[in-house]
Amino acid sequence: SRCYVKLDDPHIEVKIFGEDLNYHYMCRYGAVGDTFGHKGSTVEIAPRPGSFSEIMDDSEIPSFRAGQRVCMQVSDYAEFHGQRSRSRWIFIMTTDKSESRVRNSIVDRDDAEIENDTEEQADQ
Repeated sequence: SRCYVKLDDPHIEVKIFGEDLNYHYMCRYGAVGDTFGHKGSTVEIAPRPGSFSEIMDDSEIPSFRAGQRVCMQVSDYAEFHGQRSRSRWIFIMTTDKSESRVRNSIVDRDDAEIENDTEEQADQ
């Protein structure tokens, strides 16, 4: 499994592998709720119940959802000798600590635009 994170500046998309999140957070991530499409796409991933290591506090293990603001960091470089095309940087996602202060959902933004349009029409 993998997650795609789109950066605003520069405009690039970074692939984060589920196996890297599993290793970093010492648990096993899986889909939350229904999946759709032939590849089992989902809008949220979270640690599967009972998959936590005893040494990890499960309150420190984040869940991720589509549209969520996240932070990324380079964790390592995986070099596959003889298969250079598979070599890659390993990225880890964490939740953005400022997310609670920021309205970043597409739904929130669209709702705010509708409210502003409605208010402007009422004023006319």
